[in-house]
Amino acid sequence: MEKERIETIRVVADRIAGEILSQNDKKLLQNLWWSSRYDHLRALLIRAGVRRAERGQQPLIGFEEFVTVFEHEEDVERPDWRLARDLVLIRIIEQLHQKGWFQQHPDALPKEATQLPILDESDIRVKEELVG
Repeated sequence: MEKERIETIRVVADRIAGEILSQNDKKLLQNLWWSSRYDHLRALLIRAGVRRAERGQQPLIGFEEFVTVFEHEEDVERPDWRLARDLVLIRIIEQLHQKGWFQQHPDALPKEATQLPILDESDIRVKEELVG
């Protein structure tokens, strides 16, 4: 993976972790966790960006950042977009842990998160409805 992409993933994940911390937004974390379809992930990031814009803050992810992390070519997601999403989640979990957020919000991650076996792609059930 290119260094620029790794750094962009880090920046975006830190911004998302900051949003979760400042807004106590368990739903954002849970929705990221369950976003197994590319269009759902994209819509989630757009909605979260709109909420930030309404508060006068920069979007959650900028155009160039999104393209660097998730896009392969025009209108085509990277084949490894799930890896990028997972790296974002790993960094977010790391940041939230360092800040002690999980101690205050022990129910923030789905209980299934710690019980999921490692499955191949064909075994994973897509959770169509994002956490409401």
